[in-house]
Amino acid sequence: MSNVHALGAGGVDSPAWAVGCFFIPFVNLVAPYTAMSQIWRASISAGDWQAENAPTVGIWWALWLIAGLGGWIMILMAGQHGIDPALLRTRATMADTALDIARNVVMMIMVMRVRAAQNAQWHVADSFGGVPVTPS
Repeated sequence: MSNVHALGAGGVDSPAWAVGCFFIPFVNLVAPYTAMSQIWRASISAGDWQAENAPTVGIWWALWLIAGLGGWIMILMAGQHGIDPALLRTRATMADTALDIARNVVMMIMVMRVRAAQNAQWHVADSFGGVPVTPS
């Protein structure tokens, strides 16, 4: 987020909020998606970031929510259907691990694409002879 601020994106959240929103109960169900979406879109076009789309961020966020809430849903379902608790723990652990892997792969893709997009914007800014700002 600090890079998109340095690139000149106006109207985006602060870097502190982009991190802090993950730790506030109930706010952390929506605000982290908004912050990551702003980072993604402003990395593509800092000047016109509101017009950009962020489908990869939506996939990442869906996996984040499913992984976070999936265990609770399985526990509630097990109580209704009388599933053996040991079997439930095994299934829940396997499902949680698979979702974590998928979410982390999407996150790695997001980070690589954001970094590449920001590097491209830095390159364009340097080409026009502006004062170079070192990205973080």
